[in-house]
Amino acid sequence: MPIDRTLASRKSPRAELPCEMERPFEYSAPNCRRKGTSSARNGSTRIGGQLQRQVMSHQSAPGIRDIPSVQATEFRQAMRNLAGGVAIVATGTAAERRGLTVSSVTSICMEPPCLLVGINAGSETHDGILASRSFGVSLLSTDQEDLALRFGGQGGAKGIHRFDTAPWKQGALDVPLLPNAFCALECVLYDHKVIGTHTIFIGRVIATCVGHGNPLINFRGALRTLLLD
Repeated sequence: MPIDRTLASRKSPRAELPCEMERPFEYSAPNCRRKGTSSARNGSTRIGGQLQRQVMSHQSAPGIRDIPSVQATEFRQAMRNLAGGVAIVATGTAAERRGLTVSSVTSICMEPPCLLVGINAGSETHDGILASRSFGVSLLSTDQEDLALRFGGQGGAKGIHRFDTAPWKQGALDVPLLPNAFCALECVLYDHKVIGTHTIFIGRVIATCVGHGNPLINFRGALRTLLLD
């Protein structure tokens, strides 16, 4: 029977993944938009040849702000049902290299080409990105599960020592990239915004490199394989 595009569990133990690998929020950047277009999604209309943006109030309707949020455990359980690619986000050079595993990488727009990633404000990588104003995203393939776990905190490796078990290269922006990644992207920090315990980093993509194999997926707290035709 031919294998269709499907999720298949790895044979390795179903280890729980670090909180950085969850996807707790979504964010859209209003400034990342195709020029000369109108869209109901961003609340814009074209009138008399001039683009006029509808002002959307940030004030909630009476009583809306008083509605309690769901509990963190309930939210986490719900978001575990959202499958996502697994990537290592890294920044810095030499002994200042820092990186961590995430599954919160999301594309935003094509002009300019931007992606976002959510990173815990307490991580070393968070401060490294703010310092260097650039970062690399290495999307992992199925044979890189050990790296996903290592950069997710398994084994206790921190800082530069997380880079010890695999070959890395410095890209055009001098950010760390995996040469054999499923796909690699280099980003200039375009904007960032603090949301609760995390910071949303928006990166403008200046270079990409597509590899081969099957992508590694995070689904329901476990690493899985997305089998391609």
